[in-house]
Amino acid sequence: LGEGEALPGAVAFRLYDTFGFPLDLTADILRGQGRSVDQAGYDEALEAQRAAARASWKGSGEAATDTLWFEIREQVEASEFLGYSTLHAEGAVLSLTKDAAQTQQLKAGDTGFLIANQTPFYAESGGQKGDQGEITTEAGARLRVLDTQKQLGDLWVHQVEVVEGEISVGDAVAFAVDPDHRAALASHHSATHLLHEALRQRL
Repeated sequence: LGEGEALPGAVAFRLYDTFGFPLDLTADILRGQGRSVDQAGYDEALEAQRAAARASWKGSGEAATDTLWFEIREQVEASEFLGYSTLHAEGAVLSLTKDAAQTQQLKAGDTGFLIANQTPFYAESGGQKGDQGEITTEAGARLRVLDTQKQLGDLWVHQVEVVEGEISVGDAVAFAVDPDHRAALASHHSATHLLHEALRQRL
């Protein structure tokens, strides 16, 4: 980049989409160098990805599920990923789904999907498997996280099984990533830290 030149939005989006590197962190690093991110270009790249997702999913045989994620994304904010700095965090439940439909509550024995405002769980991307672990509430609910997927580029979707109690949309939750399972993702995790350092030094 030339002196003072903004980072192209498409590049910032690729860092986020491929490596899970959040836009705000990229912007912070660039700000320290007197540069910025082309926000309009980033938004354009994000929308292009969503349009491509719609096109590729059309006729996939899972139309109900595909449509569901788009409906949810229109209702909730993007998930914030915290997992590069911690395996534990707190958050709020934004959406619950069961049997390919939104629901307000999951009870003991139910399996479904949970989306929160933020999470330390790494979502499967680029061939790397998603995190597993546990989600709990102060009321005593305990959920086993079987897998974590990323939908539409910015929704972190936890596949869960309710082991004890019940959980509802709006509940405050505590996340705990299984550290042994995360260890299997160590190479990807380390590569991201190297990318972070490279950005600090070169941008």
